[in-house]
Amino acid sequence: MTCRLCLETRPLCGSHIISECFYEKIYDDKHRFLPISTEVERLKFQQKGFREDLLCRACESRLSEWESTLKRDFVDIGKEQSNFLTINRVHEEIIKVQNINYDYFKRGILSILWRLSITSHPFYSKYQLGPYEDKLRMILKEDGHIPELHYPIMISKCKLDQQFFPDIIMGFPPGKIAKSRTVYRFIIWGILVTVLVTDHAASNDIESIILRENGELFIPDIQYTMFAHPQSVIKRIFDDDVRDMFAKMTS
Repeated sequence: MTCRLCLETRPLCGSHIISECFYEKIYDDKHRFLPISTEVERLKFQQKGFREDLLCRACESRLSEWESTLKRDFVDIGKEQSNFLTINRVHEEIIKVQNINYDYFKRGILSILWRLSITSHPFYSKYQLGPYEDKLRMILKEDGHIPELHYPIMISKCKLDQQFFPDIIMGFPPGKIAKSRTVYRFIIWGILVTVLVTDHAASNDIESIILRENGELFIPDIQYTMFAHPQSVIKRIFDDDVRDMFAKMTS
């Protein structure tokens, strides 16, 4: 079969759409989690993160290296302490992070977004990158540097009141910012990732909090309540069938 990254005909792996390492805090004591979606009504426990035959082993290993670094950094950002990063709270609601491995961090995020777009899984049906899907494929396939204004990335730390929860993975429909440019967002490890999907952003199109090539990033705190609009998946949490399934997980 054809690998979706290198386009070579090779045996394919059961590739994770979102790396299994980000599910560590999601599972209950029976190694189950409950996916909730506004697109998929039927609730069903899962034992592992969603997979699909997408990549050959070589390409899977390539992406895994970036994601391991991304996971390590997300854990440290959540804790606000690190042996690799310099993390300081510079404002009541903003932390400043330095010494990020820019290339690995950015490639890790773009690799997740790309797989959300190419998967056939209905949970990710709103991630449709169109012509940018192949552009991202080429970026991930090659080793070239990605300028900070190409697919600029913003990161926010999600909280409920003052508490941070790493045990949340969440998807969103596409949105618009900066003169109607399209952004795609997802939450993994309780961290909201926003990617402006363009390879020609101007500096005045975007906020100053994007990931910088020097490894510097300003990360604001945001509240989960900002997502609680009528079409949000958060509203689904209060439905009776969801409450019943969560009761089974805790019983």
